[in-house]
Amino acid sequence: MATLNFEAAGVNSTFAAVSDVLPFVTIIIPTRPGQAEIPAVTAARALDYPKDRLEIIVARGKQPAVQRNAAIRAARGELIYFLDDDAVARPDALRRALVHFKKPVGEDAWRSESLSGRRAFA
Repeated sequence: MATLNFEAAGVNSTFAAVSDVLPFVTIIIPTRPGQAEIPAVTAARALDYPKDRLEIIVARGKQPAVQRNAAIRAARGELIYFLDDDAVARPDALRRALVHFKKPVGEDAWRSESLSGRRAFA
């Protein structure tokens, strides 16, 4: 059985004026135990996105799939954004990804139009 440690990656609250129109997003970053430098955390903190609409979860363990699944259960986001621990996302990466999602008026779930034309719920 794998032991997982979760830690919040210290996101401060800013940009509150636009927060009510954007989804709350959880970024999940699986890492190895004891890994000190995590480039993905630094990049996630630099994303051009309201910090009060962003949660960063660092999931430490030896089995990335298990770490991701456990982190999903702990996540509070309406959408989940995965980064590998060595990923360095561009500051506009999350906003670019969100253009593919929308929340229809009166519905509770965000939707994505897949390449095949079928709808997928996030």
